[in-house]
Amino acid sequence: QLSYTAIFYLKRDKIYNNRFKRVCQANFIKKYKIFQKFKNGVLTAPSEWTYKNVKTSKIASYIPCYIIGNTLDYNVFDIMKDSEITEKIGIINTKRKIRLLFGALNSTVTPYKGFSYLAKALEKLKNERPILAENIELNVFGSDGTDNEIISMYECRFWGCINDERKLAAIYNLCDIYVVPSLEDSFNQTVLESCACGTPVVSFKTGGICDIIEHKVTGYLAEYKNIDDLISGILWMIDNNENNRLGKRARKRAIEKFSEDSISKKFIQIYESIAQISTETK
Repeated sequence: QLSYTAIFYLKRDKIYNNRFKRVCQANFIKKYKIFQKFKNGVLTAPSEWTYKNVKTSKIASYIPCYIIGNTLDYNVFDIMKDSEITEKIGIINTKRKIRLLFGALNSTVTPYKGFSYLAKALEKLKNERPILAENIELNVFGSDGTDNEIISMYECRFWGCINDERKLAAIYNLCDIYVVPSLEDSFNQTVLESCACGTPVVSFKTGGICDIIEHKVTGYLAEYKNIDDLISGILWMIDNNENNRLGKRARKRAIEKFSEDSISKKFIQIYESIAQISTETK
């Protein structure tokens, strides 16, 4: 008897061409045959959103599934002193401007990461609140640049791909708000990282992100694909994060819900229950 960790969901967008449809059908049949042999397995889903998709899947709905979130090293991703930030990334943290952060692997060109929504939000903010927009600096990791014209309207810093976790933690700490206009995410590890570093998150209300952020307590969950609400979230965060109270709450909640200790205990409980069943059926 084995325990497996898996993520399954069926994308409900249009099938754009017959070739893509055939590939999807072939993959479905292949997975279906594999899972028919999966009689004694257990699935774990990193979020409630993923769990619900597993339970509605024609492939895996009959398999026992448990929600167990991801974790990380809270000694690496923590709240850093200004001197530590400067030492790691060479920038003095003067808080001269409001620093927004956006990031993911290939962050500006991966459609489901939602950079186009952030760009539209920043453009509208520039037109409607030009004085405030002048005081905003955009930071981006996971990309070396973009040809999006909105970038020319703001002071921007591109960090490229970051392989040093402590450097990434310093970038989170440098910034005031992490904006995540993601369109779908089973969990979103970067949101947890940002919270652990005490940098509150503004995100669309979607996927596993809702398991990490508590709306207007540790961050802001904007209505899905709603650019006006995404702007409202950024403005609300600017006005309501005195002494980084939201960021401190975000770190506290992250540790309480997704500590290495609590996550490992949940996995141990599953393995023990599987071992017990295996013993009883022998």
